[in-house]
Amino acid sequence: MSNRRMLLVGGITILILAVLSYAILTELKARDFKKELQHAIELNHDLKRGLDSTQAEQERIQRLLEAYEKAEAYGETSSIPSAPPQADPRRLRQEIQAKARLAAEKQQLQDSLQHVIQQKELTATERDSLQQNITALVTEIDQLRQEKTVLEDSILAMMETKPEPTPEPPPPVPTSRIEHRKQIKQIQNLQNTAETSLATNDSLNALIASIQAGKQLQHIPESTVNMTTRLNVLASLNRVVFGQDKRRQFPQGHRGRIWDVAFSPDGKHLATAATDSTVKLWGTDGTWRRTLAHPVAVYSVAFHPGGQYLASGSQDGSIRLWNWVTGAEDWVFRGHHGTVWDVVFSKDGQQLVSAGNDNTLRLWSLRSQEEVHVFRGHNGAVTQVALSPTQPFLISGSIDRTLKAWDIEDGTLMITLKEHIASVQDVVYHPSGNYFASAGDGMVINLWDREANLIHTLRGHEGSVRSIDFSLSENVIASAGADRSLKFWNMDGELLKSIDNFSEAELTRIRFNPHGDLLAITDAKGSIYIWSFDLDDMIKRACQLLHQRYPENAAGICQPTP
Repeated sequence: MSNRRMLLVGGITILILAVLSYAILTELKARDFKKELQHAIELNHDLKRGLDSTQAEQERIQRLLEAYEKAEAYGETSSIPSAPPQADPRRLRQEIQAKARLAAEKQQLQDSLQHVIQQKELTATERDSLQQNITALVTEIDQLRQEKTVLEDSILAMMETKPEPTPEPPPPVPTSRIEHRKQIKQIQNLQNTAETSLATNDSLNALIASIQAGKQLQHIPESTVNMTTRLNVLASLNRVVFGQDKRRQFPQGHRGRIWDVAFSPDGKHLATAATDSTVKLWGTDGTWRRTLAHPVAVYSVAFHPGGQYLASGSQDGSIRLWNWVTGAEDWVFRGHHGTVWDVVFSKDGQQLVSAGNDNTLRLWSLRSQEEVHVFRGHNGAVTQVALSPTQPFLISGSIDRTLKAWDIEDGTLMITLKEHIASVQDVVYHPSGNYFASAGDGMVINLWDREANLIHTLRGHEGSVRSIDFSLSENVIASAGADRSLKFWNMDGELLKSIDNFSEAELTRIRFNPHGDLLAITDAKGSIYIWSFDLDDMIKRACQLLHQRYPENAAGICQPTP
């Protein structure tokens, strides 16, 4: 009996020990599993935080890249682009010289961005693995943390592969747009009629067609009319008003080649300088105001910003400052050895810059009436100089085929541009200061941005390009050449209008007035022309001419003149 009891107690003890062993083993496995699961959860949280920080870092670097892109472009646009951010004038030179460094820093940022993108790809893979198998994820994460797999090519390919959107059918053309196209077509037909009539000396029909084209153009929003159509109508009106062959409004003119022309700051007067040893002052209607006599030929003229004074540069190397209202010669600056080819006042009117045949530019103080600085560096006569309207530096052009940018405050040479293949004849700034243009004997016009990057080369002249200028109101570039043609271009370098055989002699100089609606043109025979880009004014003038010459034909076309 006692043996059975002992066996029973022993069996129960073994059973209890087995149950306890199983429970303990199960608890240990559960604890291990919980630790493993907690480890995985913590890793998942770490991965999520890493993904979030990676995304934030990627966005930060992307913003930096965009900032560098804007800094590189610095003012890039279409048509006339919007004004770029204004740089510190005293640091513009450092900005120009830092271009190479900027490119290197940009590349480093791009490399950093690719590294961030790679990290983002790895963490995404780990998170997918975590969702499939927690236990396998722990091992996989430990392995992936030790790897540095380069995934750049596959990631970039994935990023660049985007499904093309399905093109939508074009919307129906509104009736107003159809009417607009009809109006443009009618204007073009009338303008063609005017040109044909001018070519056959049919002045009556040329006058009528030009007026009708202009009146139709008045009723169309200017923003919806391309510049070529507008220029064609204005060209026809100017030709019929000022004469097909004799467009000269200034019957006296000069008795020698005109080298320079300038408008007064208020746009109401202009001055011309010629080899007949005179500077002449005119009203924009062609009325002679005054003649300023010089002992030798005069090659350059400029109005003081205040309007009362003007400067002239002569063959004898002198620069004369005149009160043109009274005709009094106030000062004479001497320093150049040879012809003074160009003179320009600073914006504040306190200084004057001159360009000479002695290969130098000279800066003069009007307050002290003394020479402040001599700019040396050209290997030939300096033909033109242009002062930036917004920055303290200038651009000079020379027969040595170069352009040079100078710091006007200390005379430091900032950069030399060698894109011209022949002598530079003219250099001008856009009124905004965001662009400048240069032209010369190479028959091309170069358009540059404010950082001296060449952005367009304009080709179309068949001889030396003597002069160029910007019109702020019309947003065009005008050019005049030895081929006797007058051309107009947009800011993208496209030719909008060419008027061939404009004069009997080569054209020498063109300048817009400050408002950009009048263009003065001179030639080698001493003739002076004024062309208007004021459509309303030109229609009014054409109607006055029609009433004067053909009153019987004016009814129904023009209102009676007062």
